[in-house]
Parts: sequence; C-alpha cells; structure tokens
Amino acid sequence: MKYCLLCGTEYLDHVTHCAEDGEPLVGEEDYERIKNEPLSGPLKVLRQLEGPVHAHVVRDILETENIPHTIRSNVDSAYSRIFLPGKGWGVALVLERDVERADELVRAAMEARLEPANGETPDE
Repeated sequence: MKYCLLCGTEYLDHVTHCAEDGEPLVGEEDYERIKNEPLSGPLKVLRQLEGPVHAHVVRDILETENIPHTIRSNVDSAYSRIFLPGKGWGVALVLERDVERADELVRAAMEARLEPANGETPDE
C-alpha cells in the first residue's frame, strides 16, 4: 500500500499521487517512519493554508531553506469542509525558533508570486 503524507489517505500500490491533494505517495515503511518522526520542540502555526496548492508552495519554500516543518491537513473526509469552514484546508507548523525566519521567507515568496510579470500595477 501507499500513503499520502499530507492527508494520510491509503492507496493501492499502482497509484502514484493523492487524488485529494496531488501529493506524491510513499510506501508504508516510509510513511510510518516520516509520520512518527517528531519535530523536537514546541510547534507554532506559521500559516493557515487555503488548499493543497498553497500547502505545496509553503512546503517547497521551507524545504528549500531546510526549515523543519510539518503540514497538517484538516481534510479527513468528503464532508469535512462542510463542518470545518473556519479552520481552512490545513496549517503549516514550524518550530517556535524558526517562526520569524520562515514567515519572512514565505511572505517574500508569496509577494513575489503576486507581482505582475511586466512590472505594471494591478490598476493599470
């Protein structure tokens, strides 16, 4: 069996990506090892995530900068969004010591993604 690291959904061996969030799947041995690896220290919420794409962007930034983190999805069933509208799709958590640095990096990357490619302001 294979598993999604973001939502924990179990898949048959021939499936390569999670149907819910597009995350590449890992084998059972890797899933158990990664799932049970605790981050040492108190965790703080870095960002509430809007969806799997937002989660991938934040995760990629944190991995590039070697900042220990975890992404927790609030999606646990087909109906969960009906009952959890205020919690968003999920959260990105980092160690307390890394919150400021991670926030600066993610904020800068998000702002760069929102800038128009040709240098025009959105009102033009």
